[in-house]
Amino acid sequence: MAQFQCLSKTHILVLHTTLLLTIFQTHNFHFSCSSKPTLGFSLKLIPRDSPESPLYPGNLTQIRRVERLINFSKARARYLKYSTTSSTIMSISNGTKSSLELLEAGKMFMALYRGGFYYVVETVIGSLRDTQFLLMDTGAGLVWTQCMPCTRCYTQPTSLYDSRRSTSYRKLPCDHFLCRGYDRWSSQDRHPAGIDGSQALYQCINKECVYDIKYGHGAGPTKGVASLETFYFALNAGVVQAFNGIIFGCSNDNMNFEFKDTPISGIMGLSWSPDSLVSQLAHSIQRRFSYCLVPYDEGRAVPSLLTFGGAIPSPIGNLQTTKFLKTPINIYHFYLNLLDVSVGGNRIGFPSDTFKPNQDGSGGIFIDSGSILTFVNNEDLPNGRNPYEEVIGAFQRHYDSFNLKRKENVPERLELCYEKPGDFSHFATMTYHFDGADYIVEGKYANHFNNVDGYFCVALLGGNRISILGAWHQQNKRIIYDGNIDSLHFIDEKCI
Repeated sequence: MAQFQCLSKTHILVLHTTLLLTIFQTHNFHFSCSSKPTLGFSLKLIPRDSPESPLYPGNLTQIRRVERLINFSKARARYLKYSTTSSTIMSISNGTKSSLELLEAGKMFMALYRGGFYYVVETVIGSLRDTQFLLMDTGAGLVWTQCMPCTRCYTQPTSLYDSRRSTSYRKLPCDHFLCRGYDRWSSQDRHPAGIDGSQALYQCINKECVYDIKYGHGAGPTKGVASLETFYFALNAGVVQAFNGIIFGCSNDNMNFEFKDTPISGIMGLSWSPDSLVSQLAHSIQRRFSYCLVPYDEGRAVPSLLTFGGAIPSPIGNLQTTKFLKTPINIYHFYLNLLDVSVGGNRIGFPSDTFKPNQDGSGGIFIDSGSILTFVNNEDLPNGRNPYEEVIGAFQRHYDSFNLKRKENVPERLELCYEKPGDFSHFATMTYHFDGADYIVEGKYANHFNNVDGYFCVALLGGNRISILGAWHQQNKRIIYDGNIDSLHFIDEKCI
């Protein structure tokens, strides 16, 4: 018999990852309530290519899996290009405009591709414990699901959440800081990246706190009422934790989404944004979360674990630490201070401002496990450098020095590929020289290997005004996001 614990949500949280949290709904649950916050728990991370995923595409060859990973990464980069530009988020007017005009002025424009999300989350919501599948997005804040009664909802084979039937449902009051704006985070509930601002995320219209979110590439909008509800998370040892008063979007008007006829009912935001799920649970998880990604060369999509707070294992060895950068207002990614890059042990020598984020969020580098491949900014900078061309050029010089034969037009569509001699082992490492820490990617993870056709490729893509440290370069590393000191910790580890 599974046991339930209850926990009121009274704090603001920190979390980011683009992984599948699986939250199980079973029968014969036993409820128990505790006034003490959960110190830690672990959740399964399941890729969408896994047989455990509701979007499982069937048994794929290794090449087809890698092609899909690259396509996901490119779609993700297009999405993040929109969501990292603060100019795409328009200020809400405080003037005497109509409700419709206020909503139009308050729209948040982001890019959404269903293919840009590699992980989904199965969550249980409300007093009736409805199971809903959400696409996970570390670039967004609001958690939303289709919500009855519907004005316009797309069809899905699973049941829709019905706010009228849940006794734990209530609307977010208009005097909440997310509806009326906020000036700063208190010293106790400060934002983990030091973000502050005065812009409300939602708008109070007709005494309801409402939102209207339109996504790029024609998806959306989703409209609804900002609300409060109980979410349930499956913990270890058969215990299911109830988190009361989670802010979420009750979306009853949804248009132009590609989720039609799939079990996907919405989005789960896991960014720095104050309305993301993880930002609402910060004290419960001690402002810390972690994961260790199982390598992608296993031939199948293997689940990993996402751990929170006290459940994070104590790393053995030289744990390295680098600080997150303070981000521009309304941009909530995990930016890092990258000073230089080495390939094969040879430092490139970028000027210190090469990876410095601009005020609109472009130009910098952030870690994002939802982007499978790593992207390096492929633009000509004012300092005369092109980061991607120089990094890929360093890889080319390394491999050309061994007189390897180039491989063109590979199905993975990666730029720099070589035929692999049977006895060759000098695969170049890639080192990110962050402020205070060197993040070394071993050669077997800096490259992609096609063992069937006997070639390998450098696992890098050019980014459009952004750089992203993707999941491919996070394989077999313990990654810890620590909001207590606004830092990223990392160490090599055999992920299982």
